[in-house]
Amino acid sequence: MPTKTKLQIRVASLDDATVLQRLINTTFNRQDSGPIDKAYFQSPTITTLVGVLNDQIVGTGSVHILQKIDRAFGQIEDVVVDPRFRYLGIGKKIIHQLIKHCNTQQCYKVTLNSQENKKAFYNKMGFIREEIQMVKRL
Repeated sequence: MPTKTKLQIRVASLDDATVLQRLINTTFNRQDSGPIDKAYFQSPTITTLVGVLNDQIVGTGSVHILQKIDRAFGQIEDVVVDPRFRYLGIGKKIIHQLIKHCNTQQCYKVTLNSQENKKAFYNKMGFIREEIQMVKRL
């Protein structure tokens, strides 16, 4: 009888950088966004989690804690699940852990940017469309 493998969510480390870069580049259709700087993994305001199945990283997501004048908030970034492992709840579990981290940091809100076709997924997780985002690409 096959054993059921349990998803593990853990904090990413510099040792994961190459796999994370490949996952990000593939998912966001980037040619090569360059290596991840080791300082990224040492930042006290950034937490990156990975989802691991059978010793293989199959998903990731990050939260940046941003300090405003009087309070902090979390900005979720780069939630990615390997296409071969989607629809298993991996992204959802990573996001729940990122939100939990924001709670421990006493954030008053958590924000994220998303493609329109992912809106329903985030709505199911309690996110709502609020305000607008203005962007100037450099």
